[in-house]
Amino acid sequence: MKTLLALSAATMLIMLTGCTPGAGTGAPSATGADCVVGSWTADLDDLATQLADFFTSTGFGDDLTGTATGTEHATFNSNRTTTTSDDATFVFMGHRAGKELTLTQVHSGGFSSDWDFVDGTFDFSNFDAPHYSITSTVKFDGHTTTLPVSTTEGFAEDIPIETSCHGDIMTMKPENSPFTTTWHRD
Repeated sequence: MKTLLALSAATMLIMLTGCTPGAGTGAPSATGADCVVGSWTADLDDLATQLADFFTSTGFGDDLTGTATGTEHATFNSNRTTTTSDDATFVFMGHRAGKELTLTQVHSGGFSSDWDFVDGTFDFSNFDAPHYSITSTVKFDGHTTTLPVSTTEGFAEDIPIETSCHGDIMTMKPENSPFTTTWHRD
């Protein structure tokens, strides 16, 4: 039961970080809200490392390492609307109490919303994610369990996100989350 509770908490933390954008070739002088406008790709490898470290530090696993495949994209329009697409898989492998543990999370779909950026804080509103899902599967000591698909409707709405955007790099850290997502301009 503790493992399932930890996974539920882990799923929520990953969901909160799944809406942050990445690096490219935009105008280096742009900052703030002007900088946010454009297309971005998230640095999933960095996020996987942060998540694995977090899971290990909270006792979910003893020596977890994380890898990521796929992509997370976000486009922020000048009219303060955004669309995202997510086709990413995170795999965390290691041990718990000396037994093999693998957590796999598949993020798929996307969402649309309005956005605002004031004084370094980014907010989503009017969130719409009818086709966005996160599926978690845990393999522990040879037994596999797939957790129910996490509810994602409105998961990022009205959560202040500390954001820094300079040129082609943007970082986002949702309030009450230990994770920072780095985005690179496409």
